[in-house]
Amino acid sequence: VKHEADNLFAYFPTVINAVKAANRMQKTLDWENFRAPADFDIYVSIGIGYGPTLVFDHDMWGQELILASKLGEDVAASREILLTEAAQPMLQDSMYKVSHFPVTLGGDSYLAYRLETSHVA
Repeated sequence: VKHEADNLFAYFPTVINAVKAANRMQKTLDWENFRAPADFDIYVSIGIGYGPTLVFDHDMWGQELILASKLGEDVAASREILLTEAAQPMLQDSMYKVSHFPVTLGGDSYLAYRLETSHVA
């Protein structure tokens, strides 16, 4: 939908689609990093949310967007994919496994979920 500085904001119809795209991005970057000199390696950290979001031509608004953005930019380590508490249940009947941990964002406490890479397809 948009990009600002080094941030990319995308909308997916399902959390599963977002996780698949995030995994594909990580794998593509791993391959490109393998082929390129180490000084040119690129790593991303990703936050995924789920919930009401206003999406227009080139912008997005919503609480889950804010939470996912904070997780991806402020909490996630390099190569991590984190999900909000609202996004996590959308993976319950899938092959993806997550582990939870507490985070504080803007003075409020939340549960965040880390996608376990050993189960990534």
